[in-house]
Amino acid sequence: DGAQFMTDLCMNQGLDCGTTVPYAYSKAEENTWVSSEDDKPHASVDTLYVQDDWTNGGRTQHPETLTLVKFKIPPLPANMDASLFKYRIRLFGGKTEANGADQIFFYPTSSDWHVSTVSWNNKPAINYRSDAVLYLDHSHEYRMVDVDKAVRKALAEGKTEISWYIGGDRQGNHYDFTPADSKQSLVLMLTGFKKTPEL
Repeated sequence: DGAQFMTDLCMNQGLDCGTTVPYAYSKAEENTWVSSEDDKPHASVDTLYVQDDWTNGGRTQHPETLTLVKFKIPPLPANMDASLFKYRIRLFGGKTEANGADQIFFYPTSSDWHVSTVSWNNKPAINYRSDAVLYLDHSHEYRMVDVDKAVRKALAEGKTEISWYIGGDRQGNHYDFTPADSKQSLVLMLTGFKKTPEL
């Protein structure tokens, strides 16, 4: 997996993989966005959109756009110390507005959805207690999100897939990301980290 990742997702894009070569990874098997403004499925997308606003009357008083992502979970190595590995999402994108940095949120949800049919009114339940937070500005670049705890919990429950909503900063700003089938892709990575001895 590591060599494939280096070729496809680093070198072929002029990137230095550096410390980001994973032990294993999986591209999002499904990714889409849903919006309170339109109750349509978006089965094939060039861009994943995110926007949320919890001001003045709260979330339900404003338009909301959520990205949905689903991954197969790369299994932990059987014969190695699992504590030396970490699950992270690598995605490419940023904030649309150039007005400083804000946080966006990765909310857990079920994997019982498909891009061809999921829309605002039939989307899986959303839990607004986030598994992860990403702080980002309008620079469109690769972003890493630590989802280790959530993935290990899913594995402990016997799950082979995991899904998240990506929700906005609650101030009404917009974000956009590239989908899994883009050049930059959207991947769940399992990366090894060697512990440094404490002096």
